[in-house]
Amino acid sequence: MTLKKGRACFSRKGYWKNKCFKLVSEIVRLRDGGCIETKTTKNLQGAHIISRSYKATAFDLDNVVTLSSGRHQYYTYHSLEWKDFINKHFGKGYYEKLEARALIYHVWSLDELKELHEKLLTIRNSWCGPEWRTLLPTNPGRAGGIEPKHAKS
Repeated sequence: MTLKKGRACFSRKGYWKNKCFKLVSEIVRLRDGGCIETKTTKNLQGAHIISRSYKATAFDLDNVVTLSSGRHQYYTYHSLEWKDFINKHFGKGYYEKLEARALIYHVWSLDELKELHEKLLTIRNSWCGPEWRTLLPTNPGRAGGIEPKHAKS
């Protein structure tokens, strides 16, 4: 653990964001079981449908899918094809619904990130197969799963 000005890195938001991103990726890869396009189970990555730079959907499990590294790289540079693929795979308008959700203003506090991390750990540790999705009462990283304290109407 690196120290900066006497503070441990686990007291910083960046530390918890990275831990949450890793857990979201693990959960999504367990959920999907392989690349949602090619069905391969090798070189898998969690791919955000809407960029993770939009904080409201950064940890939203509905906004992350499993892709092979090759498909992930391809779609990173082919955004129109990506949008088309997502709407074909999940149904017309899915991408646009996520876009609207992404535009909700949200700043994750340190406490919210720690709380989200605990919820994601619980989900990952209680994984029980594909039926897991029906057992999850809420999507903890979804805008609204943990209510934004800074939401603008």
